[in-house]
Amino acid sequence: MGAGDNYGLRGFARWKLGDKKGALEDLNQALKINPEDSSLYGVRGDIRAGLGDKQGAITDYKQAIKQKSSSLIIFLPIEFRSDLDYVNAILKINPNDAEAHKSAGQIRFQQGKYKEAIADFDKVLTINPNDVEAYAGRGASRYKLGDKQGALADLTQAIKINPNHGEAYINRGGIRAELGDTEGGLEDKPSSQN
Repeated sequence: MGAGDNYGLRGFARWKLGDKKGALEDLNQALKINPEDSSLYGVRGDIRAGLGDKQGAITDYKQAIKQKSSSLIIFLPIEFRSDLDYVNAILKINPNDAEAHKSAGQIRFQQGKYKEAIADFDKVLTINPNDVEAYAGRGASRYKLGDKQGALADLTQAIKINPNHGEAYINRGGIRAELGDTEGGLEDKPSSQN
């Protein structure tokens, strides 16, 4: 274990104990010693975000993703994944990040921006045509815009991909009942109980 590891471990411990400024100092030192450690950038990004330094956090997350080949959204703490500014910053870095597009779609759905949410879910499905949550999210967005047939098609596709997706069954059952297919609606409701 080298000096960089020691600073990194102490910085992580300080962060977990709530000493964000001390943690930041240790992580800065650890990164001077070992600038190739992507996990240090991820933790420092979390600390900077917690201190309100959005740009610093984004810079660290960007550096972490350059060193790893996974979605940058995983480096964001849960509370920042619902912040469209952070998600858009990730998409500027990697426009093909399906998880970031999905987060953007979920945020826009919560904001009532259903057309924009559909566009985000469309991008997810272009990148990953088997993303169950994207079909479910797009289906919910289509339903909110009054496109019950489109919603039904998306929810059916989500169920084909994952027959255990209870929420998709519940939502599809409600739509089927609204469209006059009460028997189909009732069939879906018990399926969600499995």
